[in-house]
Amino acid sequence: MELAFELPTKHLKTLGDSNDYNFSLAHLIGNEEYLTYYRESNKYTICDNSAFELGRPVTAPEVVKAASLLKAQEIVAPDAFGSGSDTIAATNEFIKYLEDSGHLGKFRVMGVVQGANVPDWVNCLMHMKENPHIDVIGFSYVGCKSFASDISAARVGAVRLATMESGANLTKNIHLLGMGGNPIELKVQKDVETVRSCDTSLPVVQGLSKNKLDITSGLVGPKLARPANYFEADINPEQMEAITHNISLMKNWSKRLARAK
Repeated sequence: MELAFELPTKHLKTLGDSNDYNFSLAHLIGNEEYLTYYRESNKYTICDNSAFELGRPVTAPEVVKAASLLKAQEIVAPDAFGSGSDTIAATNEFIKYLEDSGHLGKFRVMGVVQGANVPDWVNCLMHMKENPHIDVIGFSYVGCKSFASDISAARVGAVRLATMESGANLTKNIHLLGMGGNPIELKVQKDVETVRSCDTSLPVVQGLSKNKLDITSGLVGPKLARPANYFEADINPEQMEAITHNISLMKNWSKRLARAK
C-alpha cells in the first residue's frame, strides 16, 4: 500500500521524499511554495477537494483549476459528510461539470463513500462501484463510522464488506482518506490487494508534540488534533526526530510482503 503524508509547506522538501505519491489540497494553491513543489514533482499527484479542512468541498471549477495548476492526475470528487444521497448527487454534478467543461477523461476521479448509516453507506458504495466515470473509491474514516464504535475497526469492517464476494465484491482500487484512529489499522488494510493508498498527517501531528508511535500498539496516548496553523508549522530537531520515527513505522506497517510465485 502506498502512503502520502500531508506535510507543512516549509518542510515539503525535507520530508517529501517519504511520500510514495502526492496528496495535495485544492485550497492551498495560493501559496506559491506549496504550488511549485507539487507542480514540479514527478510523483503521481491527487488533488483533494479540501472538504475536511474547510468543512465543505471547494467548487468544481476551483478543484479542476487547482488540479490543472498542480499537474495532478487524479481529483477527489465532492462529498457530503454523513450523507450517501447528498454525496451521490454532488458526485454526479461534478462529473457533469467535467463533461460540460471538456475535462472528462483528463483526470482520474475518486468518488468518496459517505453514509448516515450502513445501508445508506452501502447504497453510496454501489453507486460509486457502478459509475463508469469513477476510477478509484475513497473510504473516508468519517464516512465509515457507522460500522463500529472504534473508528479504525469501523473502516476495516467497511473495507471487508466492500471487497468480500459475499458483500459488494468491489474490484476498483480503494484509497483510505485520512487516519481517524490508530494507524496500526494499516497492518490489516495492507492485506487487501485493492487497497491502493492512504493519505494522512498523523505522524507529523503526533510528532509535533514529540509523541512517538509504538511498534506494537501504534498510538501512545490519544490521537492529537491537527493544529489550525498546521501547514505553516516550523519543526525543530526534536520534533523532526519523532516525525521521522512515526513515518518510518507507518511505512513498515503498510508494506506488503512479497508473495511466493
